[in-house]
Formats: sequence, structure tokens, C-alpha cells
Amino acid sequence: MDAARDSALHIQLLDRRQKLEDAIARPEAPAHLEHLLREVDSALER
Repeated sequence: MDAARDSALHIQLLDRRQKLEDAIARPEAPAHLEHLLREVDSALER
């Protein structure tokens, strides 16, 4: 992948990570959201 595409994907992942963190902070948050957050974190590490 080229640098521009990598950058765009990184920004999208950061945005999704923030949305997941916001959703997890709510009392009614489904348990599977924490798993999704770990998946996003894993993708950001690559």
C-alpha cells in the first residue's frame, strides 16, 4: 500500500477506536465492543 492509503486507513481506525471507546463508556454497552476495540488496536499496531 502506498503512504497516502496507509495514512487514510490509520485515520479511519483512530476514528473508529474513539467511537468504540465512547460506546464502551455507556452503561448499556454490549460486551463485544471491547473485543472490537482490541481488534482495532491490533490493526493500528500493524
